Formats: sequence, structure tokens, C-alpha cells
Amino acid sequence: MRVNGGSAGWSRHVLVRRRMAAPDKLDYYSVYAPDRTRLEAAVRAAGCRWKIETGFEDGKGAVGLDEYEVRTWTGWYRHITLAICAHAVLNVIRVRAAQAEGNQRRNLTARSQVQSSTSVAPCLPLTILEVRRLLWQLVWQ
Repeated sequence: MRVNGGSAGWSRHVLVRRRMAAPDKLDYYSVYAPDRTRLEAAVRAAGCRWKIETGFEDGKGAVGLDEYEVRTWTGWYRHITLAICAHAVLNVIRVRAAQAEGNQRRNLTARSQVQSSTSVAPCLPLTILEVRRLLWQLVWQ
């Protein structure tokens, strides 16, 4: 639904989205986008909202994204930047650990087919909180 207003070449829309799990519930989004933006792109952007919100929740729990007591914008900016960088590093470590675990499982499956008598249990990947604790011990202790 198009709504009046907006700069030249831009327009405002209201996006109404029905949930697949609960068709009787509707979600409403205010969209401000270039005139040539397709409906599919607006729906895809609205769907990415949940990934962003879960990322912020993870950041609050894992790296203290919400634990700042600052008096200036510069202090806030430094804290948020450091927390987001730490969150990104932890996510890269988590993804690499998951990929290594997948490779290790494939190697173990291949070995077990060749040598059925030997059984080796794969290591569990570290969680974000465990990596955070290890980094804390490494850097500040």
C-alpha cells in the first residue's frame, strides 16, 4: 500500500505480512525505499529483521553489548565498536569450529568404514560463552 510523502525518487509504503505458522496474525512494516524497489526485496528485508534482532540478543549476552556506563558519545562509540568486533570474532570462531567439526566427522566416517575396529569420538565445539571465558583468561588474567 503506497502512502503519500517522501523525497523525489523515494516513496513510503506499508507492508502487511501474514505469518506462515499463524495465518490469522499480521505483521506491519513501514517501508521507505526508492520508487523502483520491488515487493520481493521489501519482503526479504523485512524477513531479515529477525536475524538482526537475534544478533543483538546474542551480542548482549556474549559480549556485553548492553552493559555500558558512559558519559560521552566517544565512550559509547568505543564500547559499542569493541563489543561488535568481539561478537564478530566469536561468530567467526564458532563457524570455523562447526566447519572443522563437519570435516572431522566426514574424516571419521571415512576412517570407520576402512577401520571398523577403531572408534574416535570427535571433540565438541566451543560455545560463544566458553570462548568468551577463554579470551578473558588469556587477555585480562
